Amino acid sequence: MRLISRLEADGFSVVASSSHNNKLLRLLDMWMTVFRHRKSCDYLLIDTYSTLNFYYAIIIGWWARRFKIAYIPVLHGGNLPDRIKSSPKKLKKYCQGAHLVVSPSAYLADQFEQAGLGSVEVIANAIDLERYRPAADKAFAPTLVWLRAFLPLYNPQLALQAFQRIQLKFPTATLTMAGPGDPQILEECQILAAQHKLNVSFLGKIDQTQWIALGQKAAVFLNTSTADNQPLSVIEAQAMGLPVVSTKVGGMPFLISEGVNGYLVSKNDPEAMAAAVMRILNSESTYKSMSEKALARAQEHAWPLILEKWKSILN
Repeated sequence: MRLISRLEADGFSVVASSSHNNKLLRLLDMWMTVFRHRKSCDYLLIDTYSTLNFYYAIIIGWWARRFKIAYIPVLHGGNLPDRIKSSPKKLKKYCQGAHLVVSPSAYLADQFEQAGLGSVEVIANAIDLERYRPAADKAFAPTLVWLRAFLPLYNPQLALQAFQRIQLKFPTATLTMAGPGDPQILEECQILAAQHKLNVSFLGKIDQTQWIALGQKAAVFLNTSTADNQPLSVIEAQAMGLPVVSTKVGGMPFLISEGVNGYLVSKNDPEAMAAAVMRILNSESTYKSMSEKALARAQEHAWPLILEKWKSILN
């Protein structure tokens, strides 16, 4: 939606679809939108994910080819490389029939090009850097934050297992975990935290203002996904000057330079994640250096730069 508002502010006419929660209604709304605008549409942008939405994209792409609409798949899903293996024919027809394929992730672009699905234009996710400016008076303290969803894909238990080890070395350390998700997994995490007397706060789903207030007080951001692409939460954390300690999955090596603006560890390895966090917390100079490098990395996602890339395509 942020891209839509930016394009509209720059003079583009944009029709968006669909906000329905019901899966059938969502697909129907997408099709009706394409049908209504089939003769007036210059470009059809199709957000393409790896779960059920993958089939929405394939179906809408088929209709776009039938209506002779120039469509642009925008690849998002961290598990899309699995779709390359499970649905190669569908993806090949979908991509080769497109006017252009775009992805915010250099990782996905590389995976699609290696699979022979054609070239992919990389246009990174954009953020308002001014909004995420680090707090000038932030003190160096063992304050950690985790922001994703309480789902198996994001493995929140790993954050707690790592923090258990961190708290032994830094008794005043705190971890704040925020995000929606499965109530059962959230309850499991709360029980784990209580059993080990961990200094953990669970906030549930929070809005952007709350996230910024939280991130501006933190020292390190934890990312524990089992698969990932280019998560906006990681980019936003970097924009707030947070070194990121993440599992080495999917597109994370394209965002995090090992030992420069964060650390990458094997998934399901709490010992390695804890050790990486403690390397940062043990040295204020290391923290400050990584914080500066994280800020520099976030500059690549500034809105003016990203908007110009989209305009060069759409014009």
